[in-house]
Amino acid sequence: MISVAMTTYNGEKYIFNQLESLKNQSMKIDEVIIYDDCSCDKTYKIVEKYIYDNKLSDWRIKKQKNNVGWRKNFYTAIRETTGEYIFFSDQDDVWKCNKIKEMMTVFKENQGINVLCCVADYIDQAGNNIYLNEKSLPFGKKNGDRIIKEKFDSKFIYSIMPGCTMAVRKQFVERALMCTYENSGYILPHDALFWKLGVLTDSAYLLNEKLISYRIHAENASSPSDNMKHRVKSKAERRREIEQNKKEISIIKNIYCSFLNSQEKNAKISRLDELIEFCKIRNALIANELNAIEVLFSKYMRCYRDTKMFVGDLCAKHSHKGEKSIC
Repeated sequence: MISVAMTTYNGEKYIFNQLESLKNQSMKIDEVIIYDDCSCDKTYKIVEKYIYDNKLSDWRIKKQKNNVGWRKNFYTAIRETTGEYIFFSDQDDVWKCNKIKEMMTVFKENQGINVLCCVADYIDQAGNNIYLNEKSLPFGKKNGDRIIKEKFDSKFIYSIMPGCTMAVRKQFVERALMCTYENSGYILPHDALFWKLGVLTDSAYLLNEKLISYRIHAENASSPSDNMKHRVKSKAERRREIEQNKKEISIIKNIYCSFLNSQEKNAKISRLDELIEFCKIRNALIANELNAIEVLFSKYMRCYRDTKMFVGDLCAKHSHKGEKSIC
């Protein structure tokens, strides 16, 4: 059985096209669970009417009693799914008609895969294709095989695929959700939880096929636009990002430890501890508690995504309070 968990919030501009792309999948979806986060526009009514007009008896839309934010809203929708396989859907993208079929074929042929993502092309607000260099697309097609295993390495912090490209086995989801995904008020996004946990358990794979059109617009809850523009961040932004990275790795480490049945994978726990320490080192560098030479020749240098990121930290280190880094 195949389930789709979708969340909505003020998505009246784009929701119809996404509903159409779900309904028109070449492999039928058995269940669609939609949770609206107290939209102020016509989103809820549009979805409700669409379900009624198309006689979609296995589709359900519910509304949160209070606005809970997209992260909690997604977990609510996910917990209500009953299918053996769960696909996550945003409200503003468009799926290729063969997305479910292609990904389900991979699942059926590879029992060791718990988390599977596809790659995306990009569309603008009007649905027109955005043509960019493949290297600048954070979720675009990769060089290599059709099915690629994601490896755990020193760049694990930056290992992420968006939920709209993702499908997960229900068994894996249930096991992960038995553990906490919240820490000091910070809620780990569902896609970060499942993808990173999949990487740690050697069961996260990429289907190297463009099966979704990812819409880029001003209202995206999360967007790859910053990645594509390589926007220079202020000191405060970098500090917030580092703190978020540290919280996410700490949560993932705790959940991963609960997955372990033996001591054989403790090397990965040590590497996670190293990544947590790396976040502290970055903060110390930006706060002028460490100098660049100490970091440059330390083992933590390998944890930087690339040289530009290290240079960005140096720029933030020397910027004045409230200023943008200039490099």
